[in-house]
Amino acid sequence: INYDHFALAELDETGKLLDQKLIRFDLMNKSTGQVTNILGAAVKDIFDWCAEKDKRLIVEDIDLTIKLASRKYGNRKGNHHMTLFAYQRIASSIENQSLKREIAFCKIDPAYTSQMGKFLFMRKYGISIHQAAAYTIGLVGLGLYEKLVPDSRMLNLLKTKEGTVPEFSQETYKNIWARITNTFSGIRKHFFYRSIPYEV
Repeated sequence: INYDHFALAELDETGKLLDQKLIRFDLMNKSTGQVTNILGAAVKDIFDWCAEKDKRLIVEDIDLTIKLASRKYGNRKGNHHMTLFAYQRIASSIENQSLKREIAFCKIDPAYTSQMGKFLFMRKYGISIHQAAAYTIGLVGLGLYEKLVPDSRMLNLLKTKEGTVPEFSQETYKNIWARITNTFSGIRKHFFYRSIPYEV
């Protein structure tokens, strides 16, 4: 979920990226009624795509997204335009479309999904950070944490004084990615299209 578009990714059960899609919208200078209609139509497009692909929807938990909004990667001015009202409209529209279309959806914690996508998938697939985050959200929702393991050089940057490398698991992955995010803070995202700048 971004301030001017939804980024979608289609995965198979093994986590393979099959397809991707952007659904764009413009909320600037719109009334509350217009925002409701625009987002309702955009969410309908999401479920149209799910129906076409015969897939359920895995989406970031909007309640957690609101709390994390100040830390979201990207355009801070843009993030400001995605108001609490807009997030609430999106959540309501998703629930309504799910019931109406009988298409299941599940919510996952979006913490560090943009960062995981940036490090692991942006360069690999040649996709935007938002599309990479959508793919990561899908992997988390499918429980495919083994595809979110940082490479050994990244993990080595997190060694303790005793030389111990943190063990990656479903329970530790958020903490590990929080530390990686902090280690590489300040590096512009375009660098990650070329290679990971390990010399931080």
